[in-house]
Amino acid sequence: MRKKFSAGSAGSAYIAGIAGIAALGIISGAAGCAREGAAHSGTTESARSAKSAGGGAKSARSAHSGCAPEFTWNTPATGAWTLAVLDDRVAVAPGGTLKIKAKPYRPRTAEVTGVRAGGPRAAEVMKALSEKTGTPLAAPGARTADIARTAEVGFPASGPRAEAVYYQGLRLVETDYRYRCADESRGRGHIRTWETRSETAGLVDCLKPAAENPRTALARLATRERCPAR
Repeated sequence: MRKKFSAGSAGSAYIAGIAGIAALGIISGAAGCAREGAAHSGTTESARSAKSAGGGAKSARSAHSGCAPEFTWNTPATGAWTLAVLDDRVAVAPGGTLKIKAKPYRPRTAEVTGVRAGGPRAAEVMKALSEKTGTPLAAPGARTADIARTAEVGFPASGPRAEAVYYQGLRLVETDYRYRCADESRGRGHIRTWETRSETAGLVDCLKPAAENPRTALARLATRERCPAR
């Protein structure tokens, strides 16, 4: 169901649009889009209660499978931002309404490779990485397209016209892992996922100079893809 929000009459078209988007709850916290540039961390209940071994390089043995794996991780490559939703550029007149279509952009799926009979399950591997990083991660099979949300955002009549681009993005996590089961069988694989608490939404205005749009990686990506000659 499409939701409609009015952003009020004050401020620029960009600020008005962001105020409406914030009402959707897809920009988390008071900092809104600003949180994209900060580190995102959060520990699940299971992670808080997990015990570590091997000087922090290995997780505790798990009782969730017959393997009872002990994991060893490469340093997780955390911090690369990617667009998950990107709408086309839309002209919005003063007092107009931006209809957010939330088009999925280059969809990705969270996955764990190297899963085989007798070894840990994919969900078990992902949970262990979440405990290692202290950050909630997308479960195997989750899709970036799942975060898309449609809405309508009203722009102030007193503001300038805009060419608005709506985007949503998130922060990727990727790493190699190895495991050793209680029976000394071993295996290895690769994880591709993202931090679920990193989901961020925003607007850029192609009519505004770069200095007046958000100065974040996601905003730059959206501008490069949708704003001509920028």
